[in-house]
Amino acid sequence: MSKKSKKVVQSPQKESTPRKPFPKKWLWIGLAVVAAGVAVWKFWPGEEEVYKLGKMHGVEETLIAKAPLLQLLEPAETGIDFQNQIVETKANNFATNVNIYNGGGVAIGDFNNDNLPDIYFICTNGQNRLYQNQGNLKFKDITQSAGLVSEEGFETAAAAIDINADGFLDLYVCRAGNFENEERRNKLYINNGNLTFTERAKEYGLDDKSATTGANFFDGDGDGDLDLYLLNYPKDMVFANKIESKQLPDGTMIANMAPKDPLDSDRFYRNDGGKFTDVSQQSGIWNRGFGLSVSMGDLNRDGAPDIYVANDFLQPDRMYINNGKGGFTDELDKRIRHNTQFSMGTDISDFDNDGLIDIYAVDMMPANNYRHKTLKISNTNSLYLSLVQSGILEPVTHNVLQRNNGNGTFSDIACQAGVYRTDWSWSNLIADFDNDGLRDIYVSNGYRREIHHIDHAEFMKIMKNDKGGTQQIIEQFKTLEGYLNSVPSYKIRDFLFQNKGDWKFEDKGGEWATMKATWSCGAAWTDLDLDGDLDLVVNNLEDPAFVFKNQAREQNKGNFIQAKLKGSPQNPFAVGASVLIEYGNGKIQYQEISPNRGIFSCSEHLIHFGMGQESQITKLSVRWPDGKTQVMNNVPVNQRLQLDWANASGYVASLVPITPAQNLLTENTAGSGVNFVHKESKFNDFENYPLMVWMESELGPLTAAADVNGDGLEDFFVGNAFNASAALYVQNPDGSFKASNQALWDAEKAYEDHGAVFFDFDGDKDQDLFVVSGGFDAPAQGRDKLWQNRLYLNDGKGNFAKANGAVPTALGDIGLRVVAHDYDKDGDADLFVGGRLVPDKWPLTPRSLILRNDGNKLTDVTEEVGGDFARCGMVTDLAWADLDKDGQAELVAVGEWMPVSVFKMNGGKLSNITEQLGLGKSNGLWCSLKLADVDQDGDTDLITGNFGINTRFTTSPDAPFSCYAKDFDNNGTLDPIVTMFEGKNSFPLVQKEVMVKQIPSLKKKYLYAISYSQTPIEEMWGSGLKDALKLVANDMETCWWENQGGKMVRRSLPYQVQISAIQGIVAEDLNGDGHLDLLMAGNKYGMEVGTGRYDAGNGVFLAGDGKGNFTWVNNLQSGFWAMRDARDLAIVKGANGKRTFVVANNNSALQVFR
Repeated sequence: MSKKSKKVVQSPQKESTPRKPFPKKWLWIGLAVVAAGVAVWKFWPGEEEVYKLGKMHGVEETLIAKAPLLQLLEPAETGIDFQNQIVETKANNFATNVNIYNGGGVAIGDFNNDNLPDIYFICTNGQNRLYQNQGNLKFKDITQSAGLVSEEGFETAAAAIDINADGFLDLYVCRAGNFENEERRNKLYINNGNLTFTERAKEYGLDDKSATTGANFFDGDGDGDLDLYLLNYPKDMVFANKIESKQLPDGTMIANMAPKDPLDSDRFYRNDGGKFTDVSQQSGIWNRGFGLSVSMGDLNRDGAPDIYVANDFLQPDRMYINNGKGGFTDELDKRIRHNTQFSMGTDISDFDNDGLIDIYAVDMMPANNYRHKTLKISNTNSLYLSLVQSGILEPVTHNVLQRNNGNGTFSDIACQAGVYRTDWSWSNLIADFDNDGLRDIYVSNGYRREIHHIDHAEFMKIMKNDKGGTQQIIEQFKTLEGYLNSVPSYKIRDFLFQNKGDWKFEDKGGEWATMKATWSCGAAWTDLDLDGDLDLVVNNLEDPAFVFKNQAREQNKGNFIQAKLKGSPQNPFAVGASVLIEYGNGKIQYQEISPNRGIFSCSEHLIHFGMGQESQITKLSVRWPDGKTQVMNNVPVNQRLQLDWANASGYVASLVPITPAQNLLTENTAGSGVNFVHKESKFNDFENYPLMVWMESELGPLTAAADVNGDGLEDFFVGNAFNASAALYVQNPDGSFKASNQALWDAEKAYEDHGAVFFDFDGDKDQDLFVVSGGFDAPAQGRDKLWQNRLYLNDGKGNFAKANGAVPTALGDIGLRVVAHDYDKDGDADLFVGGRLVPDKWPLTPRSLILRNDGNKLTDVTEEVGGDFARCGMVTDLAWADLDKDGQAELVAVGEWMPVSVFKMNGGKLSNITEQLGLGKSNGLWCSLKLADVDQDGDTDLITGNFGINTRFTTSPDAPFSCYAKDFDNNGTLDPIVTMFEGKNSFPLVQKEVMVKQIPSLKKKYLYAISYSQTPIEEMWGSGLKDALKLVANDMETCWWENQGGKMVRRSLPYQVQISAIQGIVAEDLNGDGHLDLLMAGNKYGMEVGTGRYDAGNGVFLAGDGKGNFTWVNNLQSGFWAMRDARDLAIVKGANGKRTFVVANNNSALQVFR
């Protein structure tokens, strides 16, 4: 795609990896005004610092691999001399053709059935080329004799498919462009069986003249032959960034994606015995999206291939679920929680070997700070709000790796996996390049001209104001070349990631392969030399194509198994077939025959599994597209199997069926009697506080549990937001619940409820209720009254009344959680409220509270007793326990930017003993806390829920995630600047436009994004940082701390825990084996727009062994699906040892599990 109307662009720079910096002479903006005689500058106002046209060009340095796994072959070695050259004219340039720099695809196929894969390259506006594989990686250009020159029109993609089922692969070529003419009709080249082809698209009904960017042939209606999904790109760019929505009868806003022109929509062509019929509308394919790639796979394991469409610009992607009869329903918003905004290439493959196919879609996020700050790749907050309020699915501007959860939904773990930012990306291929049994990733990227460089965009804005549109500006230059050279350009390297297992990838560019900078696009994998490893072909723009020979076999990296499938008479190449292998100690791998992968391209029709050091496959199962199966046992590795549909029988819907498990937990919300819905106030923190990086106004709901009516069954309270009623649910003997005291909660709904605790305030042996009042978003007038904490007295029967005057007047800071503990040993429980926020001054340290129970009132004794606890940080959770077994309990508190902190009562005051316990450098973004004897050694350990690592935020003890807070510009407003390290320097997280919104004085200091991008925080403020508050987070992983005689030692938890923020923890023996298990829940939707919503969490069940080791239990087996924006997790005990687990979700219904 071309990002003509996007505000995104790239420029030279360095990152902390081997990617080396561009020479400074190209980066610094000149200080002198360019001579008035230079025509360009007559459009630019006089300033001291000047944007230098033509000086923003560069090439990222080549990384040389000493012993490459993928050896880059030169054109002279292979005979492949293809280059996709772009010819720009005044009539054909990026101002007139939005897709001119997108590049072209590549199709791999054995077109003469000699078992050697041939290669067909698409040239955007020149001659396509077919290279015959002559063996030994030598190729011959046979384009002319084959009749495949196809040089007219603007061509984009190619698909290799046996459309007439004669056993020979044909070629379908897609064409696009802005003009609706004959040169835009797609072409179908029928293979004559002798390496010649005849164009017959019209005869087959496939000479579509939409602007087409992709074609994927598959059996969409289950009748055995191959139908076609045709991907289109509307020509009217007015609607690329225009938000349209419509309102449903229930008031819900949804995106209006109806086509504006009949040629806008993608197409579904049904194969009616060799003639294709357009049945798009009746099949459910009628849309408007700027499509760039389309991938197929059985996403829900029902035996019917589903469709994933990647759309550019504001239109969300589409996930069409197939009913098996040629009917499709877009269920994207039901199955994923966010998608890439500028979606490019996609691949559907099982990257983690669990038998479930996953989705990898790439976007445009640059891989280093410099490019990230000089290119416009993220939305503004206002645009983001407009999108979601208009019914657009949550957009993010980084790659997504949507892991298949197995219940029909997906979770994006791209950040945790390390594959979320690969610059302006195009093709993305998931394949096992090192034959170790784990699929790796190759990403092609680059864009010919950086038309969204922020500084260039500012220059253009001034010119447009003076001269009109882009085409009019072009005419102001003496030559077209002069204008084109005024646009920054930068060649970057592609990415090659090794799959390390455990949902983690590592960039191997320069080690696995020599990586040259180029503008790459279409790419395909294939075994060109039949040696058992996957080679790689890449179509480059204005550079020779890449041909990488894989040397995994020569280097003894691993064994392999391959299979060629001979399908049914209607589908000879078995498109849609799947293969499952089982081997080793319970290992599996799964692959489907779906050759169209990445973007514009078609890989080989081949099953390939790397086998590592395994010598035999225990069981190999094949499911053919019609459901027939065959099984082979004890299959030796290092061979290519020839499998035939004629030998299959029976029927299965999937090789990895959805098997009902005996779940440990079952959701019973509907039958529980609980119908509580949390209703968050409409408030956007970032509009009011631009430098905040996550929202602090959506901290609830939180819960508290106790037996309030003395019947031996625990009940629970759950809070709500401003102007929404809290609830108290009393448990019935059968484990169901009924709402209680609702009139009271309705009367109190003006408050926003934070944490709560049941305790016996008045010594009458029943449970009274204390509720912390909060709400960062409280209105300025009357907020002190709204932040007044509250006490409700129990009459012993579960009826509550507010105890007016019993609680000290609020002092302004906002608390979150509260815990009861008799610190003064007078026989009644006192209260400890963790301070969470200073109003309007995040992240200053709030005041925590100690409220002494005086029998008839609570007295604030923080000044006398609080000591080090009083101003310890932004507390998110706290608890009391005797950690050192001296008979005296200690107070443990966790919070944002805080270490895991421990306080001991010493001389009547709380003293900080964190350092003494070995926790002094444990600063994190801690969200929750649970105390329990994890390893069953008789002492109390700590379980601490953290922010997680599935985020673009990075940290380590030597390079911490940090925040500096001060009124830097002396305007009376606190300025919190969050920073992150790259290499040895720490840079502000936010873009320049966000920074200057908060601190306008920086706009003059940094006229250009290029200078802002290069400035570390220390250089930006110099000595001004000395008196700034500095907060750090060294650790973002949820973990547990082993108590070793009063010293706390950090212990890791499984990587599956780290995909989200853990907001609630239950520590109990959940599976009845006598050992402590952990149940966890949490997400964090309210993130700044450049980071994107944090929503991958599904709930976590960890089975413990009693020794401190935990094993993740797949949600399919645990039955615990807490997939919303969870804020708390509580256990409520019932009759006969039965337990209910309550998940409190922000702005959503509460969930109940048993």
